[in-house]
Formats: sequence, structure tokens, C-alpha cells
Amino acid sequence: MDREIFSNLQTFIQLVNIATTESVGQWDEVALKKALRWGEYAEKLYTKVHQRQEIARKLSRCLKRIQLQLVCPPGREMTLEDLKNSRKLLVKNLLDNTSLPSEVYHLMLMSLSSQSLDSPLAGVLTLDEFMKFAEEGASQKSIVNVLTKVESSISEAVDDSFQPTADTLTDAHLLRTHLLYQAKKNNSESHIQSMDSLLHEVAAKQGGLEVIGTMVGLEKPRQPSCTEECLRECEELIFQWLVKNKDDYKNR
Repeated sequence: MDREIFSNLQTFIQLVNIATTESVGQWDEVALKKALRWGEYAEKLYTKVHQRQEIARKLSRCLKRIQLQLVCPPGREMTLEDLKNSRKLLVKNLLDNTSLPSEVYHLMLMSLSSQSLDSPLAGVLTLDEFMKFAEEGASQKSIVNVLTKVESSISEAVDDSFQPTADTLTDAHLLRTHLLYQAKKNNSESHIQSMDSLLHEVAAKQGGLEVIGTMVGLEKPRQPSCTEECLRECEELIFQWLVKNKDDYKNR
């Protein structure tokens, strides 16, 4: 197998493994795009060789050798077929990782919501697939902790003089996107109760009420994930929730 191909595959597999570690906590937009470009390389390599049996067998052996050298975690070994969906596998590993920064989660979510052909995730997976991965993954299970990492005083939340930090704005955008997506899927009474529970859970965390208060003042999304009516109803529910509950959390 060509040394350059071996080296490139080794780089990609290292990135796939790193996506499962705490090192992801240092990732930003540049790191995410770089990893996705390596994933795209792996997918193109698969397309080029998978129907050429002899080369495909050599590539499979190459993958095994790389993973033996890297000592990949048990159960996470990549096969030739896995290369076909390299970027999707990378995204899934990131969503399974509790160290995933909210900025990177938000970037991936916005990339899919924009439906732009220039998006780094264009054609990789659908928004439904992304949310399914997120709901199954550890990052979704701990979404409240991710959303409310901002360490500001709750007593300042929704104050007229309050100026949200960049992190607060990012978390507010992320939370609103998540709520709108869920509202699009289900606007039943059970969904409203679920939304109410999530807002209570977020508000109970340090800086959580601040994130919810910031969400009320956000500009309308350029390409919302639901209808105008859905957006208005969601905003109204959030506003009513704040009027009803904010004092309970501000006085804690």
C-alpha cells in the first residue's frame, strides 16, 4: 500500500479516536473542519477502491495494521465499509463525547440547519440523523450541563442592564435550536410538558436562567427549523415560562 495513503489513513483514524477523548474539549471550528476534510478524503478513497477487490483487500489489511499500531479502543475498530461513512462516524463519536464543546455542537447543528451546499456537513447526514445521534449519545444526555456551563450570577439573568457573553449567546442559540427542532416534530401537550421540564432543569443550573433570558432577546433565525407560527408559539411559551418562574430561580 502506498506510504502516503497509509499515512493519511493513520491521520484520519487518529482523529476518529481523538473524537472519543477529553481532547475534544479543545476543538474549535478550525479543528472540526480539518477533521471533516480528512473524513471526506477517506470516503473518496473508499469510493475509488471498494469495487477493485485486490486493492480493497490491501486497504483492509492496511486499516488493521494501523489500528494495531495505534492500539484502538476495543469495539471501535474501523473496517473498509466504515470508510464509506467516515464523516458520519466522526460526528457520531463527537456526539457521544461529554467533552464536546457547545461551540462545536452548535456549529454542526447550524451547518445542518442552514441547508447550504457550502456547509461542511452537506450531504453527510440529515438533521433528523444528527438529532437521533445526539439523543442517543452522551452529549445529549448531559445537554443541560453543556448548555449551562456559563459561570455567571443567576441573579443578573434577564436584567435590562445585563450584557450576555459570547458563551451565553452560543448556548442560548443552541438551546433555542433544540427546542424549535423538537417543536417541529411534536407540538402536543406532552411536548409542552417536556419543554417545561427542560427549562426548569436548565434554570436550576448555575448560569442557566441567564441562558434562557438571553434566548428571549435573540433575533429570528435566518432559516428557522420550523414555521413562523411554530416559532411564535415557542417564543411565547418561553416568555410565559420566564414570567412565571424566573423569580423562583433568581432568589436561590
